[in-house]
Amino acid sequence: MANLTKIKIDTKLFSDPIFQSLHDNNVPLEQVNTGRANPFAPIDENLPVTSIILSPVVTNQPAQITDKTAELRGAINSIATVSGSYFEYGPTPSLGKSTTSTAQSLVGTFATKVTGLSSGTTYFYRAVAKINNVLQYGEIVSFNTN
Repeated sequence: MANLTKIKIDTKLFSDPIFQSLHDNNVPLEQVNTGRANPFAPIDENLPVTSIILSPVVTNQPAQITDKTAELRGAINSIATVSGSYFEYGPTPSLGKSTTSTAQSLVGTFATKVTGLSSGTTYFYRAVAKINNVLQYGEIVSFNTN
């Protein structure tokens, strides 16, 4: 059987002037009831369930914008077979022009530099990829040339 040792607490600390000059800076906290009381409990069937679905093609913000050129950027979030990717662009949301399709076989980003743009003009573009032989489109993004 283990023996217990008597512990003596030195209480001189409490009579020290430095200890006595300490202030209680506690701030009362309000309890806010957010979320579920028990996160492991089954979800109530009557509550709406939301999920996030990633678009298989994403149009990213352009880069290296000048008065006549811009680098258009996109990304592929699908692990399916990608047989090509390109961009549609133009001075209106109807787009109208497209870049050459490039072979893209992996998930990740892709970019193309477009030239011959007009200075001081708003352009619109979107990323496009052929995934499992189906064209998938990213959101339309706009930018202004210098």
